[in-house]
Amino acid sequence: MNSPDISVVLPVYNGKKYLDESVSSVLSQTFETFELVICDDASQDTSRDLIARYDDPRIRVLANDQNRGLFPTLNRLLRASRTPLIRLWSQDDRMKPRCLEVEADFWAKHPDLGMSFCLRDHIDADGNTTWTAPQDRSSSVLSPRHMVQSSFYHGSPPGNISTVMLNREALRTVGPFRPDMTYSGDFELWVRLSKQHETGVIAQSLVDLRFHAGQLSRQNVMLSKIREDQEVVRRLLERLPDHLQGHARIYNRWHRHVRYAHHMMKSALKGRWHEAAQTFRLLHNVDSPGWVLLLWLISANGRWFKPEPKFDL
Repeated sequence: MNSPDISVVLPVYNGKKYLDESVSSVLSQTFETFELVICDDASQDTSRDLIARYDDPRIRVLANDQNRGLFPTLNRLLRASRTPLIRLWSQDDRMKPRCLEVEADFWAKHPDLGMSFCLRDHIDADGNTTWTAPQDRSSSVLSPRHMVQSSFYHGSPPGNISTVMLNREALRTVGPFRPDMTYSGDFELWVRLSKQHETGVIAQSLVDLRFHAGQLSRQNVMLSKIREDQEVVRRLLERLPDHLQGHARIYNRWHRHVRYAHHMMKSALKGRWHEAAQTFRLLHNVDSPGWVLLLWLISANGRWFKPEPKFDL
């Protein structure tokens, strides 16, 4: 095997249903000089046995002695990888055959980026395409100023770790994923990277992103996500240009805080009083719950009157 140029890192936890399809899509790439580093996070299904059956010199396998969670497992994979470029991957998704080839060509033209992400199509549990990425965009490089505004208004630009390539040198300057985060650790790292480095957007759909009922992101994790997102949003808000701060705070109230209020009321109506009380406290940390509840009522849960993003690029 030639010395690899890209490390594809794959955390696995109870992934047997789609794991073979995911791994096979990596092994069938037109770009061949890569390594695939897999770490099983103490799966309770037969994922570890499935991984052990692969006989390919490009694959290296690690295993956690106990379940560590996504971001600690990703950090172990980052440490184990050996190349300047690190391609994050997921057990549920499929790489299109030219994914790594297109990304390698893009990075050859833009070697100093902190990270890049590609477009993606959506597939369902059976692999049927449910949404196709727009085809009328051009690849670009986004400045830190652009990324902070886009991230504040629209959330995590990559959407999913399966679209992301990382620069090892840039990671050394900002550090790895926060191991104390469970749901927003990827977004938090993108915010740190984009503060110091430009971000590449590869305007081609290079992966099929699968949506199914068993995913972590589809579980009832709203309360924990609110808590973690509040920290990330606060740092983004601090980095916005001074003349955008007022509008951004209004936007935040109507778009995020109203959503928190909706979760609080929904929890209360379902008799989840502890969760409602915790959401109230989180809302109280960033705003006046009374005012936000009033906005929630008059806007029909944020469907009316919401302000639009205001950019200065």
